[in-house]
Amino acid sequence: YNAQGDPETQRQQAQQALGDGAKVLILVNLDADSGAAIIADARAAGAHVVDYDRLTTGGPGADIYVSFDNLKVGTE
Repeated sequence: YNAQGDPETQRQQAQQALGDGAKVLILVNLDADSGAAIIADARAAGAHVVDYDRLTTGGPGADIYVSFDNLKVGTE
């Protein structure tokens, strides 16, 4: 899903995915507060969260954080 920069839409999309039975969410949080709320929702549903490229701080942390090496992007 793409929330187009709207934190409330992102949370609704995450809740929909969890309601549909998702066991893992890959999250590019839009801000720390909304990201932490999504992680809390996922934990309550028994799901895991992967923070992708943006670390969620200020609340329950994601199960794992994944990013890329921006210095090596575009090189071989």
